[in-house]
Amino acid sequence: MTTMTFKTLLVAVLASLLLSACGTPKDFADRRARHNAGILPDPADRVGIHLAFPFSDILLVTYFADQISEEEAVSRFTTFCAHKEPGSQPVKREKDETEDVTVQDEHGNELPAKRMIVECRSAS
Repeated sequence: MTTMTFKTLLVAVLASLLLSACGTPKDFADRRARHNAGILPDPADRVGIHLAFPFSDILLVTYFADQISEEEAVSRFTTFCAHKEPGSQPVKREKDETEDVTVQDEHGNELPAKRMIVECRSAS
């Protein structure tokens, strides 16, 4: 593990357990899609995002680097941050490196993805 904190690892494990609580890969994909829609209401913002899981003052974001860049993934959370704290903007937390991870699609196929931490920071 790089500089990812124990708290971040715990969040990742809990998010996976919460969303995968039994069922098929299709069931998991459906739950993940509903979950992501609650965080990113605009369907266009969900393109390329595998999972966005808020925890306290951060978002644990898993995205597909072959579909969107890291910068684009971060920018997708502008509305989320504005609702959470007016005037705040999404920013990748620099002290944590982006991780290479493997995720499953609705057919059970393993796909390469990236995971990072995004936080909402006040513009001031």
